[in-house]
Amino acid sequence: MIRQIKVAKDVAVKARTSAMISLKQVLVNAPDDLRQELQPLTKMALIHRCAALRPGKVTSIIASTKHTLRSIARRWEVLDAEISEHEKLLAELTSQVAPDLAKAFAVGPDTASEMLIVAGDNPERIRSEAAFARLCGAPTQSRRPPASKRRPLLNRPDFRSVLQARMELDEQEVFAGDA
Repeated sequence: MIRQIKVAKDVAVKARTSAMISLKQVLVNAPDDLRQELQPLTKMALIHRCAALRPGKVTSIIASTKHTLRSIARRWEVLDAEISEHEKLLAELTSQVAPDLAKAFAVGPDTASEMLIVAGDNPERIRSEAAFARLCGAPTQSRRPPASKRRPLLNRPDFRSVLQARMELDEQEVFAGDA
């Protein structure tokens, strides 16, 4: 279930990003009056202003640009609401499956769901950090340090959030030991 919701969320995030890029591209090519009115706005103000545009009858470049901006901004708003819905569902599912993981410092629903997806239905197969790194598809180190200093590299773009959560948990343990 978590894997399916995560896929839906990731697709919606990509589509929302694409919508913002398209909106800004249309704005760059917009007529001067409209561009000067909208360009200084923050991202959210721009979205709300564009979603509220009233193009009227599309008989001019300004009207067609307003129509396009309104359409893209409304799509962005729908995708943003969909992403929020997916995030709530992921938070609920991850807290049901792994409540301790969901409560851990710096582990949000996205990171928890990625870790649970990687672990799969058989978490016993992950016996060490190296096994987890191999499961994530992390490359092995090219120059092998002595066995006592070997650490797997979890630095693929897909798993940077996993690495970040791991590093923050390590920091938390170090600071807890100082107290």
